[in-house]
Amino acid sequence: MRRAFFQLVVKGLLKSSMSEQGFRDLSEEWWHYTLVDEPYPDTYFDVPVR
Repeated sequence: MRRAFFQLVVKGLLKSSMSEQGFRDLSEEWWHYTLVDEPYPDTYFDVPVR
């Protein structure tokens, strides 16, 4: 029970922190966020990640 409560607290902290920075969450999946004012919505960036 304690772990589930902690997970809800951390999830809420993530959601509020991301929202403060201009991101909107996807209600179906807690880990997906979208930048509300995306500066390049029609551009696909294919950049290698190291």
